[in-house]
Amino acid sequence: MKNTQKKKKAGVLLAANYDSNVGYAWWLMESYWALIGKVYSPTHQVHLCYPSISTTPPIIKSSNITVHAVDFSPIASNLLAQCLFIHRHNIKCIYFSDHPAIKLRYLLYRLFGVKKIIVHDHTPGLRTTPTGLKRSLKNLIMRLPLVNLDAYIGATPFLQQRAIDVTRIPPDKTHHATNGIPIDKPIHKMNIHHTFNIPKGRIVMISSGRAVQYKGIPFVLRCMANLIHQHKQHNLHFLFCGDGPDLNEFHHMVESLAIKEYVTLAGRQQNIASILNACDFAIQPSQGEVGYSLSILEYMLAELPVIVPNNPSVCSATTDGETGLIYNTDDISTACSAILNLLDDTELRLAMGKKAKTSVQTNFTLHKTHQSLSSVMQSVYPAIDQKNHNSLH
Repeated sequence: MKNTQKKKKAGVLLAANYDSNVGYAWWLMESYWALIGKVYSPTHQVHLCYPSISTTPPIIKSSNITVHAVDFSPIASNLLAQCLFIHRHNIKCIYFSDHPAIKLRYLLYRLFGVKKIIVHDHTPGLRTTPTGLKRSLKNLIMRLPLVNLDAYIGATPFLQQRAIDVTRIPPDKTHHATNGIPIDKPIHKMNIHHTFNIPKGRIVMISSGRAVQYKGIPFVLRCMANLIHQHKQHNLHFLFCGDGPDLNEFHHMVESLAIKEYVTLAGRQQNIASILNACDFAIQPSQGEVGYSLSILEYMLAELPVIVPNNPSVCSATTDGETGLIYNTDDISTACSAILNLLDDTELRLAMGKKAKTSVQTNFTLHKTHQSLSSVMQSVYPAIDQKNHNSLH
């Protein structure tokens, strides 16, 4: 008797690490998920699992993706629920963000039908390269079957190389899909002096992001104190846009340094592009980024030269003296010198800003990022089974 039972469609699982309305840079991940949904939906059922769902992002709502509230984040403990989900939806490929390269539960995922596990890494910072016995052990562990990922994607070439050198992932398993941003959105210029009550004539230096110590805002505040009290620079104003757990501490620091008149901590702003378009230059003092921080790329697109530390995890998108200036990490003297160079030279700011924008338009577009990601994904897990595809022609 002929078996007429329809075979269940293979599934691709996309795993979010936070609630569906977390915001911040997860708009980029959402664009990746929508892209993967578009690539695989003709032949697969694409599922996106959030730890919790409050508001589903519009780009996901309009995609060919089925949304679920199942926690697949790196700290999730519901292993049985995960495995049952994988089995129930015939998951063959999992696309994780910022998960470990090796995990015992990867073995269970494979026992329940998963063929490929892909990790896209956006984690910032430098790592210590292992040596001696530790290096040898890592080399061995990262070649163990079944518990390792099948492919690693770094958000920049720096992260890809870090995965090879530090994590010891075999080079043939590593790839990169360079961070990028949309470049075709119309941008209006806000009157920031009026909006944020900044005195007219002040040169505005901006930074944006999460209000956490790791982003280096206390360092900028100490630089501002040095410039105002020691160098008597009273035509400079620092604007920070962002909220987070350390924002109140930043306010206290501004008071204690006696720089309140020259600093605006504006909190989270929705219209950041319009704000950037009205500023004069930017600073990104973070202790670590993924190499091409989205904030840095947004500054550059707004024609702002960017001041960054010489930490390769932060300065990779900046060409010193052309698109911005690079100072010695944690060195107030060289950072203040960079700020003074841009503060005192309007022509230099404008020339660097134009080169910065050109660099983004050439190298760091979201379109290029999507092309790279799609190419890597399909090289690891083809959207169409070529054997079956070829047999149809």
